[in-house]
Amino acid sequence: MISTTHSTTFRFSFGLVASSLTALALTACGGGGGDSAPAPAQTKAEGVYEGRVSNNLGFQLAVLENDQFYSLIGTTDSQGVFRVQSLVEGRGTSSNGTITASNVREYVSDGQVRTGTLNGTYVPKTSVAGSITSAGASLTFSGQASPTTNYNYDTPATLAAITGAWPGQTFTGEGVNFTISTSGSVSGTSQLGCAFTGSVVPRSSGKNVYDVSITYGTANCLFPGATFTGAALVTRLNSGQRQLVIAANNSARTAGGVVFATR
Repeated sequence: MISTTHSTTFRFSFGLVASSLTALALTACGGGGGDSAPAPAQTKAEGVYEGRVSNNLGFQLAVLENDQFYSLIGTTDSQGVFRVQSLVEGRGTSSNGTITASNVREYVSDGQVRTGTLNGTYVPKTSVAGSITSAGASLTFSGQASPTTNYNYDTPATLAAITGAWPGQTFTGEGVNFTISTSGSVSGTSQLGCAFTGSVVPRSSGKNVYDVSITYGTANCLFPGATFTGAALVTRLNSGQRQLVIAANNSARTAGGVVFATR
């Protein structure tokens, strides 16, 4: 489902990764009255963000509570559909407005997997800026927390929101059709006959993120028998439809990809 019969196509610019460790997520509000002290503000980068890099491409990203991130790059069409072209994955460190990450993976269209680093600063739940370096080249980046009108990171994910059939495609352009059961089981087939199974379930953090695991069959699949894991988000588009985006890679971090489906 992430990569089926085609080689993975990534047209990634490393500036995107930087967005992945962007601004701070929700600042918790204190409860109750009387002498109750407000909950301390978070200092880690966590949430979902969007922006642009210095090559003028757009990005959407998810930063999880453990600082792992999945960054997507692409363009948004007139219906609000984000057309994914590439994926970057990694885990960094975020604290008190400073973000860093090493061993960030760039999945390139020709099959190369490159490693980069990022350094930046962020204003909690507001903005981020910095630079990312890979193979001797640097790009700058800037982004903001995504608006909550179409997606709210702090609302718990539910299976009810993703149950049913999803028609979609990989970012290589290969069509896929898959179904998610009420228990989160996944089954589907690609346009060229690669069957896959797996699961998509709400993340235990209680945030609006799903944990994903996909295992490919042995026939007509680029990675026969391989298992990819990652994260998924559901957003509401300007058209009123919903878009499910799944980003995942293998445990060796030698391959990865994206599926986006709309209904």
